[in-house]
Amino acid sequence: MKKEKQMVKILYIVIIFFMGACDSSTEPETVYTMEDLQGTWEMVSNSVELEYLIDVSYAYSTAGQDACTSLSGSWSEQNGCVFDSSVAAFLYNQACSQLQGSLSGSICTVSINEETCCCPNNETGNDQQVSCSISQTLTVSSDGALSLVTVNYGEETTQSGVLTINGSSIIWNMEEQNPLNGTVSILGNSLTIRVGSNDLSDILDPSGADDSFSQSITSGSATIIMSMNKVN
Repeated sequence: MKKEKQMVKILYIVIIFFMGACDSSTEPETVYTMEDLQGTWEMVSNSVELEYLIDVSYAYSTAGQDACTSLSGSWSEQNGCVFDSSVAAFLYNQACSQLQGSLSGSICTVSINEETCCCPNNETGNDQQVSCSISQTLTVSSDGALSLVTVNYGEETTQSGVLTINGSSIIWNMEEQNPLNGTVSILGNSLTIRVGSNDLSDILDPSGADDSFSQSITSGSATIIMSMNKVN
């Protein structure tokens, strides 16, 4: 019994030690103000990370009669386009492979990581061919007003917006875009902004995607990571 009590005491001490270690490692949130962000920042890199899940079975089921027949499917008003299991497996694998995704059943997981700035040679990261600009400059005013100037070959565009900050949390709200939540970190003259969304309406461009594609996406997320250096 004495030995058991000693073991319990040792175990108790170990638990208290690790609890104390966990508590002591918790760092308080860094608090930034608009004054910290105010100024002109030159973009070093601006990347977009996208991940979304596509139900390719739904995408194929919405095929029209002629397209369905050409794919060896059976079409009806009631059921849409239906394939036998072997044809379906082939089509799903083919579609997901073209998207450079990973297939599980009929769900294709697609991940895209693209640089949108800064590419002096106008290079793109992969076959998705996302446009990559030459340079970007972000100006933050004392009231949180944003001005993002993007330069491409012979063309300059300016986007306006508003940034709000609370500690290290921000809301990035550019005109004609949905607001994005994120965080900010500053180290010396370097600024990193991460914003993103799990809302598909923030990810999809309704003008550039047909209904069957949009509706076949079951979930998705987007993260924008901007790294900048202060110039003024």
